[in-house]
Amino acid sequence: MSRRSGRRRARRSAEDDDAPRDLAAPHRGEAFVDLCEPVRPADELVDLEPAVEIEIDEPREVDVRADAHWAAARQAAAQSDWQAAEEHLVAVLPLFRDQGREREVAFTLAELAFLAIRREELDRASELCEEALALGRELGDARATSAALLTMAEIRSSQGKHELALAHNEEALALRRRLGDPLLVTDAVRNLGWVTFLAGEHARSRSAFEESLALAQELGYELHTAEALRLLGELDLLAGDADSAETRLEQSLTLSTEAGADLDRAACLVGLGGVAALRGSTQEAARLFDEAAVLRGDAAPEAPERAVLARFKAE
Repeated sequence: MSRRSGRRRARRSAEDDDAPRDLAAPHRGEAFVDLCEPVRPADELVDLEPAVEIEIDEPREVDVRADAHWAAARQAAAQSDWQAAEEHLVAVLPLFRDQGREREVAFTLAELAFLAIRREELDRASELCEEALALGRELGDARATSAALLTMAEIRSSQGKHELALAHNEEALALRRRLGDPLLVTDAVRNLGWVTFLAGEHARSRSAFEESLALAQELGYELHTAEALRLLGELDLLAGDADSAETRLEQSLTLSTEAGADLDRAACLVGLGGVAALRGSTQEAARLFDEAAVLRGDAAPEAPERAVLARFKAE
């Protein structure tokens, strides 16, 4: 998902020796939060290039550069710029290894696995994620372990190993419930909805998305709210409930449009096309499916969209 954000330059000049440290310092804590976890909304993006390019002449400069790469990867991911995110992650991994920052190594490996999934390189994703999971368990770090488990669940789902995927997701959810961070719980519950949908367990998927919707609305987290509404609407549609599907999909479309999330808008339009087809409005359905395809561009539709298109799009 993408988010519209402003961009600002640092108040201090890049020639100022302290400016790169000033840029990277607020982002140091972000090395403990992974890209697969939900990104808490930020008002503005920060130009981290001066910190990324800092001359390394003493140990603290390594920290500055590493933290800047990590923050830049998160910013790129928040804008769905996956290529830039991966470039920063590849750059930061050896820095974290050299510094002995094993927790950050685990997170970075999980993120690289997540990006490998996006390219459908499942063997590579599995290799990276297994190392991340082993390291998270060795450290006894619930947050790093849960991040790796959720990524591994996605890998196993993509491989059709649904029982393993469910087991990984349930373990991750249990860890996050114990951590007590409601946003992380919301993300794990949402992931459970996806895993169960792919496993064909639509009743369980509905239950998970209903919980993630309630949690996201309580947090005021609009991206998760929009996604949960859309997925519940798609489940309503596949169950033949056009009225409920339309209500939820329209609500999701409004939120996705406000967020500038074109892929989510496209998914909503596919769902609304399915609603039109279910009501016998074939021309309106075709128009909405075509509009969704333009918005989606080269991106492949996700599983719920594919299910809707398979059932309702005329050949």
